[in-house]
Amino acid sequence: MPFEDVLFTDFNRKGASTQTGFERVRLYFEPDGSEYFTESRRRAVTRYFFGIPTNSGVSDYRVSGNHLWIGERRLGTVRHMTDDTCNSTYARENGDVLVLNARSKSACRGCKFCHTFRQTPKDIYDIPDEDMVPKAIEEWLGGQEKADLSHVRQISILTGCFGGEQKVAEHLRLVRKASSRYGFKGELLYFGSEIRSEDALKSLSDASPFGLCLSLECFYNREKILRREKASLTLEQAKAVLSLSKEMGFTTCFSYVLGLESLQAVSDGMKDFAPHITRIPVINIFQPHLPSQSKLLSPEARSLEYFLDARKMLESVFGSIGYKPNTWENYRSPWYLKFGDEYLTGARVPSMDEHIARKHL
Repeated sequence: MPFEDVLFTDFNRKGASTQTGFERVRLYFEPDGSEYFTESRRRAVTRYFFGIPTNSGVSDYRVSGNHLWIGERRLGTVRHMTDDTCNSTYARENGDVLVLNARSKSACRGCKFCHTFRQTPKDIYDIPDEDMVPKAIEEWLGGQEKADLSHVRQISILTGCFGGEQKVAEHLRLVRKASSRYGFKGELLYFGSEIRSEDALKSLSDASPFGLCLSLECFYNREKILRREKASLTLEQAKAVLSLSKEMGFTTCFSYVLGLESLQAVSDGMKDFAPHITRIPVINIFQPHLPSQSKLLSPEARSLEYFLDARKMLESVFGSIGYKPNTWENYRSPWYLKFGDEYLTGARVPSMDEHIARKHL
């Protein structure tokens, strides 16, 4: 396991103290030339991107003088650190993926592990209607200094709650129609939990190529951890929705927060759900933003070893069926340079362009 994968897992679960006054920050990190980052140099990876809490109460990492430190040891250079605002649109994969926060995610409340309540809201308007979708696309294209969406391979619809699957499906078809006018031909991905019926999924054939990431988040104690609407989806219902999506030829997976449940619970749940998806789940390391949120951690998850053991177990479950993570999709993942015996390649930052990074990140 590369040193970087261990270090970044620890960094993500703890966050870092800063002198910014922000409760959550996003930043680019450039490793220094020490022996710790030999694998990064070997793989020609010079920059990583993170979104981290600054008030977890458990971190020995700090950002000072534009450098990242652990204790008295300097690890590398920090660039473009800023308040991790909750935006209506933002980029991934060097600008080749557009994330559209269509329903004011910052206003969503109820899931106890969620960090959006600590983010500064800049998504104060909803964009569900026919006029606002083109406006959001135009604003994003201007920020990226692009003429159209022909280069974009995925638009990800990341939502709070629409209030019903019919409203979600209508919005997804609207985004497909509007984005097509800008040359978009890639995958439209819905990241949420409101689409639950066969009729709703069938209606999205018009939005193809389509993908579903069901925001499952945890396997047990769902009614205590999740907001009521999300917790109302039972595990059996979730498997049925995923299976339907898979049968219809859609890209299908779910999201999961690592650290809330025991390793045995994670293993059992992942093995149970693996037959119902077409790619590895989006697995996020739990990030407490207040000392009180640490109470949500499984007792096992209070150590780094839990996350490293979970990583190995997940590699066994999903590597055996040919699934592996995307480097660009998740900035608080258990994987950075290597998955099992395979090195990971691909974009690792939202934008490589310094000018755009300074303006928009």
